[in-house]
Amino acid sequence: LQEQLAVQNELLKSTNAELQETLEELREAGVQLVQAERLAAVGELAAGVAHEVNNPMNFATNALRTLRGYVEDVCSVTEMVASIDWSDRDALDAHVRELEKLKERLEFDDVTDSLGELVEIVTQGLDRTQRLVGDLRDFASPGDDRRTDVDLARGLQTTAQLVRHALREAGVELQMEVQGNLPFVEGDARALNQVFLNLLKNAAEALHGRGGVVCVSARSEGSSVLVQIRDDGPGIAADVLPKLFEPFYSTKEAGRGTGLGLAISQRVVAEHGGTIEVSSEPGEGTTFVVTLPLRGGHDAS
Repeated sequence: LQEQLAVQNELLKSTNAELQETLEELREAGVQLVQAERLAAVGELAAGVAHEVNNPMNFATNALRTLRGYVEDVCSVTEMVASIDWSDRDALDAHVRELEKLKERLEFDDVTDSLGELVEIVTQGLDRTQRLVGDLRDFASPGDDRRTDVDLARGLQTTAQLVRHALREAGVELQMEVQGNLPFVEGDARALNQVFLNLLKNAAEALHGRGGVVCVSARSEGSSVLVQIRDDGPGIAADVLPKLFEPFYSTKEAGRGTGLGLAISQRVVAEHGGTIEVSSEPGEGTTFVVTLPLRGGHDAS
């Protein structure tokens, strides 16, 4: 019996070592899958960000071309003024007449207003681009993964801004109902932004080709913050609902999505001590509710 027990112990040790090795491989695979999902999301965001940056840059570029023309006209007037011989009265009268003609030709009376408008267009375009870059930086939240105070209101706004182009392409109207002075939660801003992105992308895809409304709301309730993302799309069948958070399960066409978005979202929310729930009825739309504990678990009231 002792000999048999010793053999069993050796087998158990060997099996345990293999299990440890397998678990490590699964852990590494999980990290790689999460990275793949994030990269896929970044790729989708790139198109929207490029479009959002391209528009103001086009406006600014066109305005600068017009400004260049005005600058050349002003330079020609400046050169003419510089060439005037102020001591020669007859020549001075001739130059004044030429300047009057040039003023009429260049429509100088309208140039002042036009210059102000063009400068405003360039300024607005660059400001908008700067905001987009800032939103993208806030979304990525570079740095380590240490838990910090997370401004969910800011995270929802920046994420919505980054997917606004995709929503417009899908004919979707986005409504934001975020409570003022929404309390902070403790966590990883980058990971939570990824959750909001996944839910907004899913809502947009549910409405693609038919249009509709996506409503994002956030409010404090007791010792938690509730973030709700609701669409008025076709809804989800009852037999599909229990499978939504399973890894690799997807209702999308082959080649679209990894089937990991909701599984990762559920894991992220669980790591923050919260829950994510879904309710839906065919033809009645879909609602996702993310509940996260307040920083320190304090009651917001």
